[in-house]
Amino acid sequence: MKLDAGLSGNVLYALPSIRTYDGRSKALKLAQEVPDPLTSISYGSWVSLSQESAKELGLPEKSLVRKDREQVRIGQGNHMMTLPTFIQPGLPRGVFTMYRDQVDPALLGYDEQTGEPLATVSGVEVVNDGTTKPLAILAGSYEQGHRNIVRETLRHHIPWLEGDETLYPEVRYPQYRWGMTIDLESCIGCSACVAACHIENNIPCVGEEEHLLGREMSWIRIEPFYFEDGTMDTLVMLCQQCGAAPCENVCPVYATYHNDEGLNVMVYNRCVGTRYCHNNCPYKVRRFNWFDWTDEGAWAEPLTRMLNPEIWARPKGVMEKCTFCVQRIRKAKDRAKDEGRTVRDGEVVPACAQTCPTNAITFGNLLDPESAVVKKSQSDRSFRVLEDMGTRPAVHYLRKEETA
Repeated sequence: MKLDAGLSGNVLYALPSIRTYDGRSKALKLAQEVPDPLTSISYGSWVSLSQESAKELGLPEKSLVRKDREQVRIGQGNHMMTLPTFIQPGLPRGVFTMYRDQVDPALLGYDEQTGEPLATVSGVEVVNDGTTKPLAILAGSYEQGHRNIVRETLRHHIPWLEGDETLYPEVRYPQYRWGMTIDLESCIGCSACVAACHIENNIPCVGEEEHLLGREMSWIRIEPFYFEDGTMDTLVMLCQQCGAAPCENVCPVYATYHNDEGLNVMVYNRCVGTRYCHNNCPYKVRRFNWFDWTDEGAWAEPLTRMLNPEIWARPKGVMEKCTFCVQRIRKAKDRAKDEGRTVRDGEVVPACAQTCPTNAITFGNLLDPESAVVKKSQSDRSFRVLEDMGTRPAVHYLRKEETA
């Protein structure tokens, strides 16, 4: 990022939000529930700044994901705002960014020709306020910890090889083994899949207080990972529908098990909420219902008129997670059975794949060699997250390619 010509001193950039744009969708609770893909912050307002600017302001060097954030006063003259800070890797010194719906319009001013709010303010004053405020940061880490979670490759690199052998026998599936590919080259981290999953599967909007406690309920998330050179990659993370799922063998009541189509399914009315499955999941994609969202008044308007009648709202004390939109799979299977055939390739489209604007998500039967999902999963760019743990994930990622 470079400073625009003519700008000097501390510069504030007012950027359109991918969730609310200029604030027109701010009243929608779901737009706040879905975290910002660049920072993993959901509710609240904040100002992003560089590591160099943070040092100049005397902000302590602590973990990026801690929730108590130091506040600064930023603005000009009588138009000063007190906001918590987020240290954004990759920002240059003296550059401060906020989303447009979080900035005082009086500070921005307006373009004399178009009447639109200005996008930049030059010469802003920034002062350490000496106070802290909690921010709902949902990310566990912005670093990969040398685990090679998001893999990148140059075109001349050798494809990544398979991991170690396993002691567990291969599971044989009679007709279907549902799987997914996610093309990280196409994914733009827009979070449309996150919002669609909320609506399709009746996932509650729990609010800022629960997010601060780490009790978010989203089944799918966008994980940002930052590199030392200031660049970043995003990873779409959901239940991997593992062939050797660590969550299954620790459930004391057999509430989660592996079915004959490769799905790691949940029996909600059998679950007693031990949360052993959550502790044993290396992908951290399971969610626990701390409250009963089936009660009247538990859903804010107009979400009560948007609930999917095909999906049961989970009660208090029950674990839940991504199901690969099993209700859509069943519909397609019933239709195929009535017509005396098997499910066609592309006939089942989960909500996340349906709403993806770049068609980065492909879903299908991994037992069909002619299916799109199999062809993509056999690409040289294909890899599976943490597959060296022997979990046999059904989700294949297509890594980005660099041409340099």
